[in-house]
Amino acid sequence: SDEVVLVKLGIKDLTVSKSVLYLNGQKIKLKGVNRHDSHPLFGHATPIEHVLEDLYIFKRHNVNAVRTSHYPNDPRFLEMCDQLGFLVIDESDLEAHGFSTSVDGFFFERWSLLANDPDWKDAYIDRARRMFERDKNHVSVIFWSLGNESGCGDNHQAMYDFIKSRNKNVIVHYENANYRYSELAGKFLGNCSDVESWMYPSIEKCREILSSKKRKNKPLYLCEYCHAMGNGPGDLVDYWELIESDDRFCGGCIWEYTDHSVAIPDGNGGYKYTYGGDFNDMPNAGNFCVDGLVYPDRAPHTGFEEAKYVYQPFFAEYAGNGNVTIKNRNFFVGLDDVGINWDIKSDGKVIASGEISGLMLMPREKKEFSIFNPSAYSFTGETYLTLHFVNRTDKLWAEAGYEIGLKQFKLKSVPTAKTALATTSVIADESDRYVEITVGNVKYVFDKAYGKLNKISFGETQLLASPVELNLYRAYIDNDSIAYREKWYKVGMEKLGQKCHSVTVDKSGDKVEVTVDLAIGVYTFEPIFEGKVTYTFLPDTSVLINVNGKKAERMDVLPRIGLQFIMPEGFESYEYFGYGPKESYIDKKSYAYVDGFKTTVTENFEHYVRPQENSSHYATKWTRVYNGEGVGLFCRGENIGDFSSNAQHFTPQMIREAKHDYELQPMKETVLSVDYKMAGTGSGACGPDLAEKYSVNDKTFDFTFKILPAKVDELDPFAV
Repeated sequence: SDEVVLVKLGIKDLTVSKSVLYLNGQKIKLKGVNRHDSHPLFGHATPIEHVLEDLYIFKRHNVNAVRTSHYPNDPRFLEMCDQLGFLVIDESDLEAHGFSTSVDGFFFERWSLLANDPDWKDAYIDRARRMFERDKNHVSVIFWSLGNESGCGDNHQAMYDFIKSRNKNVIVHYENANYRYSELAGKFLGNCSDVESWMYPSIEKCREILSSKKRKNKPLYLCEYCHAMGNGPGDLVDYWELIESDDRFCGGCIWEYTDHSVAIPDGNGGYKYTYGGDFNDMPNAGNFCVDGLVYPDRAPHTGFEEAKYVYQPFFAEYAGNGNVTIKNRNFFVGLDDVGINWDIKSDGKVIASGEISGLMLMPREKKEFSIFNPSAYSFTGETYLTLHFVNRTDKLWAEAGYEIGLKQFKLKSVPTAKTALATTSVIADESDRYVEITVGNVKYVFDKAYGKLNKISFGETQLLASPVELNLYRAYIDNDSIAYREKWYKVGMEKLGQKCHSVTVDKSGDKVEVTVDLAIGVYTFEPIFEGKVTYTFLPDTSVLINVNGKKAERMDVLPRIGLQFIMPEGFESYEYFGYGPKESYIDKKSYAYVDGFKTTVTENFEHYVRPQENSSHYATKWTRVYNGEGVGLFCRGENIGDFSSNAQHFTPQMIREAKHDYELQPMKETVLSVDYKMAGTGSGACGPDLAEKYSVNDKTFDFTFKILPAKVDELDPFAV
């Protein structure tokens, strides 16, 4: 033939020794992502420039491995992976998931129907042959995958045997092979996978596998984990603590890279995103394929930011005395091109800053760096040392100065001195229906009939558009497990109301105290929360709101518990001191850092394709929302320390009712939420239930918020 194709070759030594995966003599970890060919306009016919940009995005997010779920990609894809240094799980075009609903039996048995049918043997082998013979010279391929969710049978064994006949030293992967393990025999019934591969095991299950004496002959790899659908995943840190602790655990690939959505014109020159059912298509999977780390246009979700900072190529610990110990996590690449920009802030104000031009750390090397001299400073207030790790030079995928990692440490400091607020008399005027409390230029109106604080005014400015509510509900996120969502739905979580049993008013001393005995639930249903809410109106014009009660025993967990304030139109400025500048949750905050942040209520919203709870801020110390004149509400925890805060132009019910982001119409009012506890995000859409330590599972609750109407320029939020 006259046809000549130039093929670039690479050389690698890939082995498994004592159940540990080695590449060129080094133990490795796969910081991976599953990738489908997907484009919002062209579907699976993805332009090659788009494919290359996907790989650049992976580089920007510290990803080093990619699984071609669930078919071999464009041959140029592997050429790019060879050049960029990715580790590839090359997967054959084989899936039998469709049998899940077409026949009876255990899902593994259904998927295995064709795998054990001799009439299909040649077809199975053909899938392996086409993949292997085409891609065998690509150095980036580390695992050859026999397919996805196709059960396991004799035909998979034939695929395995074929690949091994072509090269006995390659590593073959197949996740469903783990279902052929016999506890009774203590071994696999057949051997068609060289790695122990799992999908969505809990961390406890991973520990069980690693500790099993009978299953210790293969590396453990998670071909799919940390389901990234919508607001999530929220358990990456915990998985990677375990992965790093055991050499046998070689990593995994997050499910999955992109939201699959068809973009259609929105009538205004732009596009809107659609999903299953939007075209009267039946059957459909709804938004279940809108499950990626990036939006269809490749803008990253905060979930991909989380992955980036969990995957960052270093460990850093504060060693004391102004020193930080840094370890290079890379196995082959030094950190000589990585620098650090650092600063120290007390109560949000910069005290010191500097930079380190190059870390000069060899692979796996650890070294202590001197960042600052503690004797030169006296820290007062909330003090944090923040390290921003950046590339010093331009890369193909990012310009010089691009941040590849982040680490923050809280430093010892003297607490900020509290400033006593001016005080005045607390005057209460009680009628049959209302209690009006006046403290200087602040006025509160309490409705005894409903047991709610109806009005707050600062001078002539009204600060409430509707009564203050005790809130237990959040718009469900995609990663709230089905079991939780079903239970919340059955108890009417979306339609909760407050039943006021009694109100007592105590006007003794220099304060006024209003106590409400109440229940939260849906009419005709047993309450899910019962207790007391006490409002203490103080001479400094503030009100302390204490919630003391218990949830119903049948409620394992709550989505949240806190207070909701709906403020009138015009309250657009939002400030908080906590984890930001993007949304953060108890289990999803590696990309965030503690600081003082100022934004707008409109901007504080993450536009997921399917609307859901978003943009809360974990570990908030204080927050405030105010209007153009600087008048608003200030809030901090009184006996609870940190809390979660949020401010949006939507109620949780509005967010829940919308099926698409483009359907949301913001209201003019502002919804300020301060939550004693907000549940984490987890990855329960296709994985384990949310871990107990991230759940709102307390049996009883006792918390207090201090609410203060004030002008911004008259209040130091750190001194209150």
